[in-house]
Amino acid sequence: MLVGRNEFFLFVSTITFGLSVGAGMIVQSYIFAAYFGRMFLGSIRGIVLPVMLISAGMGAPWVRYIRDSTGSYITSWWLILSIYLVAALKRYATCFKCTGGQPGHPPQALIRLLSAIQCLRLNR
Repeated sequence: MLVGRNEFFLFVSTITFGLSVGAGMIVQSYIFAAYFGRMFLGSIRGIVLPVMLISAGMGAPWVRYIRDSTGSYITSWWLILSIYLVAALKRYATCFKCTGGQPGHPPQALIRLLSAIQCLRLNR
């Protein structure tokens, strides 16, 4: 933001960034609850959140290294785009494989695993 050419774009980009971060937190919570249900929401977020934070923390140094090696961010953008596409295709394939062609339902093996963990916690 310090290299902006005029103040209007600096304000617009800051407002857009703030709205997207705020909306991302709300949407992420909604997606977890809608996809997995509220019963195991804490367990699932406890498993997923460390992976997300570690990968987000490692992303910036990797992009910097690629930028220093190639002299451009283009390679990093293509790499990130390809990772997103592979993840989307894997999600699409897994969804239809595990649920018999009905998208939007969590894999039943994950639900059974979390149910077993919950039973072990309650039986202590």
